[in-house]
Amino acid sequence: MPNPGLDLCNPKRIELVYKRFGSKFLLRVFTEKEVEELKTNMKNFIHRLAARYAAKEAVAKCLGTGFGKHLSFRDLEILRGDNGEPVVRLNEKATKLMESKGYTEIKVSISHEDIIVGAIAIAS
Repeated sequence: MPNPGLDLCNPKRIELVYKRFGSKFLLRVFTEKEVEELKTNMKNFIHRLAARYAAKEAVAKCLGTGFGKHLSFRDLEILRGDNGEPVVRLNEKATKLMESKGYTEIKVSISHEDIIVGAIAIAS
């Protein structure tokens, strides 16, 4: 049975964290590939950071663990697919976790508004 995970994020909160910690925050939460992709277009950078953060949280929730002992932010990536859609990429540790739960894939959808971004992930 599919398992959803949902997260909402205020871009202002991400902006404050980014202003305070800069690249230290980026490299704690995002992989090098994600940072490279995010920096290719600085338009709406903070909103895009918040969206990817929310998507990562949604994925961790649909896996039933959240972030912590079993999963870290950098164990998964939210990248852009061929048509600009968000795509989830898992490292070996996260893939094993997903498979141990009986899932074979995770899909994610992201939505942006001025004061909030949201993401839903579904493991099936």
